[in-house]
Amino acid sequence: MSASCSAAVVGSIAIDPLTWEVLIEVPLTPVQVDDFYRRALADRSLAPQFPFDSSRGFVGHQHRLRFTPALPGPAIDVLTRRLEEGLTEVKLHLYEILAVVQGPTNPFAPIFPRLEPPPATRLWGGGISQGSETQIVLLGEQSTQRYFWHYARQLRTCGWRLRCSGPLGADFWGVWEALDPEGHTWRIFHQAFRPLQMPSTTE
Repeated sequence: MSASCSAAVVGSIAIDPLTWEVLIEVPLTPVQVDDFYRRALADRSLAPQFPFDSSRGFVGHQHRLRFTPALPGPAIDVLTRRLEEGLTEVKLHLYEILAVVQGPTNPFAPIFPRLEPPPATRLWGGGISQGSETQIVLLGEQSTQRYFWHYARQLRTCGWRLRCSGPLGADFWGVWEALDPEGHTWRIFHQAFRPLQMPSTTE
């Protein structure tokens, strides 16, 4: 994001040597943010994709856009959320795609429930990717165990059974199981953890 639009960097985190996340705030609308990155990345061989089902999984940002290369290489996810102060919160998820694989639509997504966040919690992320993964970052004062059970209650209400769970240091994890209409068994590994680099909890 160029300096001309008065972007303010809120924070950043290195997840691993090939994965970075940056959080910024800009005085633009989410549509203007999308347009900016479409133009900025047009000459870098990164094409916009729409691989996320935002109606299920952790509910977070209302819009997510992914830019991926045709060949293995750098990629970026742009997540936007409109703030009350007339700003847009933008999370940039930068990572390396080591292999490009075209596969069928994920059959797991339709049976995964919509999980609402705790009230008055700043967050970003959400939705379900084609890789059967849903993730959200919560900025709050509660423990990882409290956040875990907030979502666990919703999973139970939707028919998922908790097979096992427990603490792992400061983290908390559980394994869930459910049957789809055809009788197939699906399992979820659910973990709430606190990254060392920033005061937040990730589900």
